[in-house]
Amino acid sequence: MTTLRTKTGPAAEIARRREIGDQLLEQAGDFPDAAWTQNCLARDAAGQEVHYNNPAAVAHCALGRLHHILHQAGAEEMAPLLRLTIDAELQTTDLIPWNDAPQRCAGEVRILFRAAANRLRKAAFPCPPEPAV
Repeated sequence: MTTLRTKTGPAAEIARRREIGDQLLEQAGDFPDAAWTQNCLARDAAGQEVHYNNPAAVAHCALGRLHHILHQAGAEEMAPLLRLTIDAELQTTDLIPWNDAPQRCAGEVRILFRAAANRLRKAAFPCPPEPAV
């Protein structure tokens, strides 16, 4: 009979965080054009600036979207890992100016989130085998 064992330890935790991060970045990249904004973290249906977690928010910038998704998932502790991954993909730490560039479009933001998810997936490594008991 085969017994399933849960992987534990630092390598398993890193792999788990990368898997969760991948899912969150993919979710962040899944939005219609109308749900994206510039020059603030979030807007309501009237176009007024609101907090990114305000239930009235219907559009988010890239950073607002990321934090909104993290808050909804109860995964705010993932923010540093995901920001580092996004920054590495952008090759800058200036996500807000990147989002707010006049030529930017929602499609590029979706591509960024999906590319960051792919970067995180490729960086993942399998857990080492458990020692024999």
